[in-house]
Amino acid sequence: MSLLTKIRFSLLVISIACILFFTACTNNNTTQQNPVSTQQPAPPQQSPTTGQNQQPQQPTTAQTIEFTGTVKQASKDSLSVTMPNGKELAMRVTEQTRRDKVPPDQPTVGQLIKVKTIADNQGNFVANKLELPDDEDRREPGIKKVNFEGITTSPVGKDNMLHFKVGNNTYDLPIDPSRTRIEDFANAQSIPGKQPVDVEVIYDGTRGTVTKVDNGLD
Repeated sequence: MSLLTKIRFSLLVISIACILFFTACTNNNTTQQNPVSTQQPAPPQQSPTTGQNQQPQQPTTAQTIEFTGTVKQASKDSLSVTMPNGKELAMRVTEQTRRDKVPPDQPTVGQLIKVKTIADNQGNFVANKLELPDDEDRREPGIKKVNFEGITTSPVGKDNMLHFKVGNNTYDLPIDPSRTRIEDFANAQSIPGKQPVDVEVIYDGTRGTVTKVDNGLD
């Protein structure tokens, strides 16, 4: 091999080595500048469903007491009336109080009045309606009858006692299985706690007996 051929061969080897070295350096630099991400994308967050895990609200019903009684105290904005059981029930009188043929200057102390009162959010009573009693309201059993709209505070047990509240007032009255009209319930013991009820009671002095009870949601 001539000297010129050897020189050419050596230059070719050097050129090939330079090309290989430059290619390797270029690939390594590209890898560093654009590393492959191995991190998994975070799963999309699910927005909570409106109302999820919220407890259903208890049904709200009016709590009222309706009866005929004697006025013990009367003013422009308040009234106190004796119930058939002898207890006084105090209530506010407002511009929203309905007056059925009751003049603005009535009722007065000692007057017989028929009243429907409703419990407010604090459990106090507001006169909802005032009426002049008719003949039926003045005689028995009307004069001894009270109609309640309330909520039971516990289930009725074997003692057949109906425990319920109207506003801040609580009542514990017996059910007579042979005489009490039980509507919307299979029997007295099927009346649960926290149940809205309509209750009719007849009082004999201070003692009252449930004469009718039904579902207060109807």
